[in-house]
Amino acid sequence: MCPWRSNEILQAITDSNINIHYIYISYDRENASPIAIMKTSGYAEVESCLRSKGYRLL
Repeated sequence: MCPWRSNEILQAITDSNINIHYIYISYDRENASPIAIMKTSGYAEVESCLRSKGYRLL
């Protein structure tokens, strides 16, 4: 995940008043795409927040 994209994701979650307990950032070499794994205070809220901003979730 590019640093500026991770900042955008974290800012979107923070702006939605959702707590992030931890986050791991990795890279999927097979698909050549970044991956962020996080534990938050509200899964459904994070999913809604990020999908509304155009992020693809697994």
